[in-house]
Amino acid sequence: MPFWANAAIEPKRSFLWQCSFRGAPQFIMKSMTKPSYALSEIPHRYLSYEFYYPGVVTWEPITMVIVDPINPDASATMMKLLTDSGYISPEKVGPDQIPAAPSKAQGVAAVGGNIKIDQLGINAEIVETWTLHNPWIKEVKFGELNMAEDAFIDLELTFRYDWATIKATSPVYSRAQGDPPRIA
Repeated sequence: MPFWANAAIEPKRSFLWQCSFRGAPQFIMKSMTKPSYALSEIPHRYLSYEFYYPGVVTWEPITMVIVDPINPDASATMMKLLTDSGYISPEKVGPDQIPAAPSKAQGVAAVGGNIKIDQLGINAEIVETWTLHNPWIKEVKFGELNMAEDAFIDLELTFRYDWATIKATSPVYSRAQGDPPRIA
């Protein structure tokens, strides 16, 4: 019998979520990946054996796809976020000015600080919240033009962040010695 046959267990749904950051309202968001991490390994050789130990946790970048509306213009907004991050276009650099590079502090401030991703339940209640700490936009792809398609222009954004945290509203499953589920 599948787990969802139990009325008390409700699976999360991929279309029930909300997120926004400075310059991108929720209604233009189409899809995004949730945070993920990788744990490096450190090998240790002893005689003719090799043992592995956990190493450094690396949080992987997330991607977000947004629709590019005419108003508000998402492409122009992403370019503004780039300049707000400290980028100066070559034609705007004066003869007595040193070209500047984007900084992390300005990049984080440009997107409005930490980004929250809310996973919603079937009654639109928040069931979990991911927080991306110190996020900045690493890459923007401004879409593809194609006369053979009748489609919206999508922008693909890649965010880099230092770490993520999760706040769940449901109990955390614990199987240790048959313990009942508990809240973390």
